Amino acid sequence: MKGSDAMELVVTKLIDQIEAGAGEWKMPWQGDFTGMPRNAETKAQYRGGNVIACWLEAEAKGYHDQTWATYRQWSHLDGQVRKGEHGLHLVKWTSVPDRASDTGEQRMIPNGFVVFNIAQVDGLPEPVVDDTLVVTDFAPEALCHMLDAVPAQCAVGRPSYSPSLDRVMMPPIESFVSPLAYYAVLAHEYVHWTGHADRLARDLANRFGSDAYAVEELIAELGAAFICHSYGIDVADRPDHAQYLTSWCSVLREKPNVLWTVASKAQAAMDHLETYVKASMLVS
Repeated sequence: MKGSDAMELVVTKLIDQIEAGAGEWKMPWQGDFTGMPRNAETKAQYRGGNVIACWLEAEAKGYHDQTWATYRQWSHLDGQVRKGEHGLHLVKWTSVPDRASDTGEQRMIPNGFVVFNIAQVDGLPEPVVDDTLVVTDFAPEALCHMLDAVPAQCAVGRPSYSPSLDRVMMPPIESFVSPLAYYAVLAHEYVHWTGHADRLARDLANRFGSDAYAVEELIAELGAAFICHSYGIDVADRPDHAQYLTSWCSVLREKPNVLWTVASKAQAAMDHLETYVKASMLVS
């Protein structure tokens, strides 16, 4: 399958799941799984649109483990993909010379490849558990530390971000069902914060026109999901975002490639925020 076809297939699945869950205001990335999708052999974390593709497949097939790999990679790990199993098409971007350029510029083209979830594989050796190893990368406390380290100006109010004031508004943490619920919502607002002109300069008006606000909300929704799943906490329910579902579906149907743009910007927002926790750890 060509990369462009794989991208369109993911968009179709996303639209179908949004529409199926719209009555309950449940986003597809609020599935029964934790963590970001990772490659079984390289241990690398998938990024951007491929994360959405893996989550959608996990939600549809009931996969709880977000470990994936190609057929050959599973073979390298002494695993065997079961006969009759269907793989998931993901996209790898490759840089090639731009024939329309006279200055040797490069352009990115999508190439498709296929992965299988660990639930589709037999024969893998039992994992070795090291009781002395404490994994902190996905601890909820790490998420709180990261967001507390972000030098955003905050004030009490309804969850929101004001670009003109460059200010995040949040109710008191005590008003949430749990501290982690507070931080999940805060992650959404901080993704908005990254779009300020002094940071990632995320100006969507020229490209999306009247849909720019809805697209920005989708970026924040996805960015918060990336962050929450990376740190092992549930994505916060945002019923107030149900109003955007129709706009999201409309934009995605008209321009399927937009999903990869949105996912890329959500990934960039997460990367931007994570620089602060790394910097704060160096000085703490």
